[in-house]
Amino acid sequence: MGQPSARKLVIIGGGAAGFFAALAAAERALRAQAPVDISILESSDSLLKKVKISGGGRCNVTHNCFDVMKFCENYPRGKKELISLMQRFQAQDTVEWFAKRGVKLVAEEDGRMFPDTDTSQTIIDCFLNEAERLNVKIFKNHTVESIEVLSSGSRFCVKVKDRSEFLADSILVATGSSPAGYRIAKDLG
Repeated sequence: MGQPSARKLVIIGGGAAGFFAALAAAERALRAQAPVDISILESSDSLLKKVKISGGGRCNVTHNCFDVMKFCENYPRGKKELISLMQRFQAQDTVEWFAKRGVKLVAEEDGRMFPDTDTSQTIIDCFLNEAERLNVKIFKNHTVESIEVLSSGSRFCVKVKDRSEFLADSILVATGSSPAGYRIAKDLG
């Protein structure tokens, strides 16, 4: 009996959310011994741009508040929605995730947590190294023009400005503040 074909996941956006989603999906598939083909499509020639400048170039990764309810108090407009998410993966999980990959996060007096190297490049290198280790494919300068739902209704064709196409079983839109994410979602209905 042959191996099952790899499920294809296309992540639109090469920022922190896109990378973390790709790495989490790849790790989960690895644990489940499920073949997966993950691609990150970034529209620019630069990955993790906001990570690079976050915290004045030091990268403020999280806050050292490990009580979910207390943490969510800092987000009055999204508190209700955050509680459920934060109960699944909270600040302590973030600290542990980076520690397992050799990145120590340290807290400042105000609670902000930075890599102990005091440079955002440490976080960028961690994401890039993990992506390489987990076989996540990264495509820079790949601006998504459109997404077509294929006739089966369960697959997608992601069309890129350079006329390349990516077939996908699943799509994750992680475009941050870019209006492209809204346009993509609107186009899909």
